[in-house]
Amino acid sequence: MKIKKIYIRDFRGIEELEVDLVHPSGNVLDLAVFAGPNGSGKTSVLEACLISLGRSDLIGDRPDNDVRSGATNFEICLQMNSGEEIVASSKSREKQISRALQGIGVEYFSSWREPKLIGSLPITAGKKGKRPKETEQNRLWLIKQHLINLRARRAFESQQIFPEIEPEVFKLINDSWRQFYPGSDSCFEVRPISESIDEGFDLFIRDIPTSQLIPVDALSSGEIEVLTMIGWFATRKTNPQFLFIDEPELHLHSTWHRVVLRVLRKLLPNNQIICATHSKEVLDSVLSYQRFTLLPPDDPRIKLKGKDYLK
Repeated sequence: MKIKKIYIRDFRGIEELEVDLVHPSGNVLDLAVFAGPNGSGKTSVLEACLISLGRSDLIGDRPDNDVRSGATNFEICLQMNSGEEIVASSKSREKQISRALQGIGVEYFSSWREPKLIGSLPITAGKKGKRPKETEQNRLWLIKQHLINLRARRAFESQQIFPEIEPEVFKLINDSWRQFYPGSDSCFEVRPISESIDEGFDLFIRDIPTSQLIPVDALSSGEIEVLTMIGWFATRKTNPQFLFIDEPELHLHSTWHRVVLRVLRKLLPNNQIICATHSKEVLDSVLSYQRFTLLPPDDPRIKLKGKDYLK
């Protein structure tokens, strides 16, 4: 299932907006990038889609009233490639999700994401108890815990202590990482943090030339951002049908702006990715028909009427 058309009326700062996410051949786009200056409504488009898909819980702290000033009700309509229309409004915010959407995975990387750095972790595989919630803040924590438990399970199955093997998930993470560092042989590994069995394990990156192990919490903010993105999807049992990203370039050097969507596209080859960006490099990394530039309501180049909102 993919979104073929987005229609928004009287939502936040958007009076009326209609966008066709369609390839020149007529097929629905699997990648769409919204660009434009601050205040043009890029984030609002992403979060309108989340509300319509029944996942307003992914947005976090939101305005008390999403209705545009002067209006009485907002309307959001997503036309799917199946022909179904998913409609939401301020009058039916707690609407029941249609059968077609039940079980459909949705992920959102907001522009406020900041991972929690939690250091070493114990093995939790096979243990009962609370697990951290699957929130943006906990993504790095959950990735590390998954990889630590995976290594422990492999060690148990082979009756060895951290054998020199590379399970598929590590290979996927390392291969994706190397697209940001062409020519590098660095790789991620799980290791005990000391000789004491009570001090737990951590995720490290090994610098091949020096064999130095660097804990991932000590990486730069941009490197942690990359690891969190690729690690999140490499360690999930199922991939989302829809991925929304606000500012995929967050914390990244401009040379990586051209790489990030290509890596995500490779990780999620069958999913629809819709994002908003301020980066010229991110916009240049996609094809012309995958770009949608929004302009703010007071811009003299546009009229607030349907498709004229797009230039």
